[in-house]
Amino acid sequence: MTKYSKLISFVLLCVLTLSAFGIYQTQAGTPLPEIELVTEEGNVDELDALYFIGNIYSTQSSGRSSTFEFKDGDFSYLNNRSVFRHLDFEYNPIANRYVSDYRSFMRGKARNTSNFTETDDEIIYTAMTSDVNWRRMYDDNMLDISLLDKESEDEQSYEVRLEGASYHGVVASYYHAPELTIVTQAADEQMENNWYIYSFNFDEPEDTLSPEVNVGQALDSSSIQISFSPTGTERYIPFKSLQPGEEDEYGEITNYTTDAFHVYDTQNGDFQEIPLFEEGETLVLSEDEQVVVGQDLGETINWHAWNVTDESLNELGSTDMITPSIGRLPVYYYNHSFNQGMQLVNGHVYAYEDHYSEDGYGRPMFQIIDLDSVSTDFSGYFGLEDRENDRSTEMMLFDFTINPL
Repeated sequence: MTKYSKLISFVLLCVLTLSAFGIYQTQAGTPLPEIELVTEEGNVDELDALYFIGNIYSTQSSGRSSTFEFKDGDFSYLNNRSVFRHLDFEYNPIANRYVSDYRSFMRGKARNTSNFTETDDEIIYTAMTSDVNWRRMYDDNMLDISLLDKESEDEQSYEVRLEGASYHGVVASYYHAPELTIVTQAADEQMENNWYIYSFNFDEPEDTLSPEVNVGQALDSSSIQISFSPTGTERYIPFKSLQPGEEDEYGEITNYTTDAFHVYDTQNGDFQEIPLFEEGETLVLSEDEQVVVGQDLGETINWHAWNVTDESLNELGSTDMITPSIGRLPVYYYNHSFNQGMQLVNGHVYAYEDHYSEDGYGRPMFQIIDLDSVSTDFSGYFGLEDRENDRSTEMMLFDFTINPL
């Protein structure tokens, strides 16, 4: 290549780069729809702990969309961020906060929500080595564990081999110092997918762990889900056994029915079965030392506390729900977990639904219930301020999280 052709190529590259930057700046400067939070009941301050990322898009043009975040009770469009801030952004609010506050700790780590557990003083990271190093994908029995002291930012790191199965994936971890309970999905000896629970002690670390329990064998079920955990600090882990339903023309199962609920005691290492209600559906949530059981009657939920000592239900009261399904719609692309739309944090139930209004527009809705009084502290929805003059714009939310700290 001659020096002139090199010069021409360089000039063209500069022109294209500047043009692309100009187009980006023009798009970023385009007025974006104003989002509003409509309060139907209660105090909007109850949403201060809520964090989510959403998307505004045009139903008339697939290329017109903008991403925003809701944080600390306020909205901001990601389009308004600098290019460099975009490069350092994760569509995971927990990972974003850790990268911002503990950048050194986050280097070389996977950034899925299930990889982290947090307390007031510590952050615990648990992931398979193959999650960040694809060259180790055939040696994925190696588990990386790190514990960060928030105040001193001292980090303890361990590499542990998991026995009893192969091709592990970390689903969740639960921390009660000094014990870390790890739940994985893996292939058993028959190469069938199964659930395993391991225990790691930071005071007496071992480089090899054997499973404490094979969940499928213990519950005599081949189809199991785990309750989504917003904190990873609960003592009792809810599991749901499923009964496969009908199949479609391609042989895929189209629905499941609940066969049984169990909670696993991370301290005693045993299961307790939660009885199903004869009327309505059964809900099981947990936080810290508490297990909450709901009788879902659609427009009403009757709440109970599960007494782990005598395995009985103590009635708490009833709550009228703002829709017959808020917080209770299954999300099938998360086929390993349930309670994605209903979380128990700090004694409050956060229920979410992507509800559609009577005029057919999406209105992400939230209802927050205080279990002490079983009353609604907040209910409302997100929408567009100028909906009357903007009929072609829709809104959707990605996964929401609640900051318990």
